[in-house]
Amino acid sequence: MTLEEIIAIRVREYRLGKRISMAELAQRIGMSKAMLSKIENAQTSCSLSTLSRLAEALGVPVTALFRGVDAERE
Repeated sequence: MTLEEIIAIRVREYRLGKRISMAELAQRIGMSKAMLSKIENAQTSCSLSTLSRLAEALGVPVTALFRGVDAERE
């Protein structure tokens, strides 16, 4: 899996687990729903600042969004 795919899975997993709609999460982090959808569908990469805002809005550490990434990835 690519890094984008892993982040997409984790963001969706935490968002659904907290019963937050895509529109609500997008509003919380100041992002369009369309861009959040692209992140959740691994259609785009996001910046570190966006990852930080996502993690904060979801109440998880940034590292939680990378869970499942190979330790030896370059």
